[in-house]
Amino acid sequence: MINIQNIRNFSIIAHIDHGKSTLADRLIEKTGSLDKREMKEQVLDSLEVERKHGITVKAQAVRMEYTYNGVLYELNMIDTPGHADFSYEVSKSLSACEGALLVVNYRGVLCLVRVFEGSIRKGDEILIFSNKKEYTVEDLNVLTPKPKGVEALYAGEVGILISSIKNIEDVLVGDTVTLTANPAKQALKGFKKVKPFVYAGIYPTDTDKYDDLKDGLEKLKLNDSSLEIETEKSDSLGFGFRCGFLGMLHMNITKERLEEEFGLDIVVSLPSVLYKVEKTDGSVVEVSNPKDLPEPQFIKAILEPYVSIDVITPSEYIGSVLRLLQERRGIQKNLSYLSENRSLITYSLPLSETITDFYDTIKSITRGYASFNYEFEDYKRSDLVKMIILINNEPIDSFSQIVHKESKEAFMKLLEPTKK
Repeated sequence: MINIQNIRNFSIIAHIDHGKSTLADRLIEKTGSLDKREMKEQVLDSLEVERKHGITVKAQAVRMEYTYNGVLYELNMIDTPGHADFSYEVSKSLSACEGALLVVNYRGVLCLVRVFEGSIRKGDEILIFSNKKEYTVEDLNVLTPKPKGVEALYAGEVGILISSIKNIEDVLVGDTVTLTANPAKQALKGFKKVKPFVYAGIYPTDTDKYDDLKDGLEKLKLNDSSLEIETEKSDSLGFGFRCGFLGMLHMNITKERLEEEFGLDIVVSLPSVLYKVEKTDGSVVEVSNPKDLPEPQFIKAILEPYVSIDVITPSEYIGSVLRLLQERRGIQKNLSYLSENRSLITYSLPLSETITDFYDTIKSITRGYASFNYEFEDYKRSDLVKMIILINNEPIDSFSQIVHKESKEAFMKLLEPTKK
């Protein structure tokens, strides 16, 4: 009979799918309670529904004996259910325990890396070039396609580096990782911090779903460091978020993921771009939300982002494409023929002119045959004003836009009542 002083009654606490049953399996295996022939995954989960869903539904208990420093201990592990629906059973099971093992499935940011020179091993101290922060390599994996642990990665190899980086913004796509003890002299070429160019407000149609929207956006940001999020309040739409995107495709994908993956019904405000405002006092401010634009008397100039856009189109549609680009305040840079019936048109174009119906329009006028690509060029001064939409003589901030004066006139004509 074992002395009561050498008896330990304990439980394991963890979120669902965080490794509670796996840890229990390893303890049973380590103490020799079952031999390898009898072992199987989730050995304590006897119900088929438990094995199917990977959760513990029914409380289980197992006695294990283990000798430590020559002393025999009796370990009674009570494997409690792992879902909130069974919280009463959990509380009663825990009352029989003197302690608990709390399992936390936090590995931090997983960095997919390619080794260009030398090697990297577990335990190495590494330095992130962009922010000069240092970390210790805790694990290295290769994908086969499932993660498989390795002791080192060598020049030319690709794998996953794990070093408990808690914030995804601490290591960015394209960043350089080097050894602290023997650092590279300079970062690999080509890295730049990605900056959003398109902004829009996202609001829940049901104000009670604000927290769900917040949770969804935060989860998306965990693997998308280019997504910018900040809280915003609209007089007409209530509380929501002002989000920054790399472009319209990025915005549309984010919208669809919020709707499909998180079951949210949302409203997205008119998109805008990031403007730079030179104030009369000499300072420069960035404005992505029209409501933040300073009063006219404090504005010296407004600069808007321009992109260099390349359009490849069948030659028969050159006239239509050129007309569209001119209407969108474009400046022609080049026109060349790639073949007898295919042309390349290069224009300098305000980014704001590409974020609404530009894609659909260019596809329509070329019957779907044209393709285009653009990259950021520079900020240029433009004759821009803030257009405010009134409903019942009340300004609706969600509909406000920063527009070119010529665009404003054309837009206002569309809003004029039809004369009989």
